[in-house]
Amino acid sequence: MTVRLRLTVLYGLLFLLSGAGLLAITYLLVAHGGTSVVMSTQSRSRLGETVTTYVGVGEPAGLTEALRGLAAEQQAAIMHRLLVQSGVALAVMVAVSVVLGWVVAGRVLRPLHAMNGRLEAALDSHRRFVANAAHELRTPLTLEHALLEEVVLDPEATVETYRAQFAELMVASEQQARLLESLLVLATSERGLDRRESVDLAGLAEKVLVRVRGERPGVVVEAELGSAWTTGDPALVERLAANLVDNATAYNVPDGWVRVVTGTEGEFSWLSVSNSGPSVPPEMVEQLLNPFQRLDRTAGDGHHGLGLSIVRAIAAAHAAELVVRARPEGGLVVGVRFSVPVV
Repeated sequence: MTVRLRLTVLYGLLFLLSGAGLLAITYLLVAHGGTSVVMSTQSRSRLGETVTTYVGVGEPAGLTEALRGLAAEQQAAIMHRLLVQSGVALAVMVAVSVVLGWVVAGRVLRPLHAMNGRLEAALDSHRRFVANAAHELRTPLTLEHALLEEVVLDPEATVETYRAQFAELMVASEQQARLLESLLVLATSERGLDRRESVDLAGLAEKVLVRVRGERPGVVVEAELGSAWTTGDPALVERLAANLVDNATAYNVPDGWVRVVTGTEGEFSWLSVSNSGPSVPPEMVEQLLNPFQRLDRTAGDGHHGLGLSIVRAIAAAHAAELVVRARPEGGLVVGVRFSVPVV
């Protein structure tokens, strides 16, 4: 039996028991309440006046017994009719209570169904996240083990061989460290903000761009940094900007470009990052915001598909609006709108 059906049956049984109890009490009160039977006859006197004669308990014994018998029969008929009619009314009301119980149970359980649905979705998401994280962490560990095993089992290994293997081990360790750092930032962002202070989006974007221009000289980076202030965690907002710019430069095409814009409009300050790049199907855009999701999975590329998921978590922690859309020519446009601090 479903929970709703169980509640409906419970409501119906409670109404049936309470109605039956009320009927029994009413029946007993009426049955033992006692009766006084008074009969009257009317006649005309010799003078033409109407005379009413009342015949009751104080009359002669024979007449009293006859009246009592007639009263008993009437009482029994009344009680039988009361019992039948009350039973019919109780049956009708039980049916009505079952219908109402079904409706009320549905209304009561509707928020619980919605909550259970959200809880199941969250648990499924958590399980997928843990499985993906375990897989991503296992990859560099497997690579490290293979590199070490190769050197140990090679009897002709030289110092240069060890140096080359150790260099690859350092790369794998750096990738693992970046993954752990990204997972920590993601967990911190989803927990919420511990502090808020004034944040200059333009200043943080410029700081990120200085680093990117030095690391990715092959990508043309354009910037239009207008004044844009908000409140929040400066470290997290800088990580948001860095992830957007890093993604825009990493997932690009040869001789591609990245454009970063900040500004203020009305009650919002915003940061927008767009880029050229491979074509992104519109139906994949929302999926890219989930952890460990990439368009093309390349082993050893150093990317774990956490960039945009961290951006979404940081935006949510700041109550900011995140808008992501695919460009028809290729690449993405990602915009984040923050609230302007009240002076």
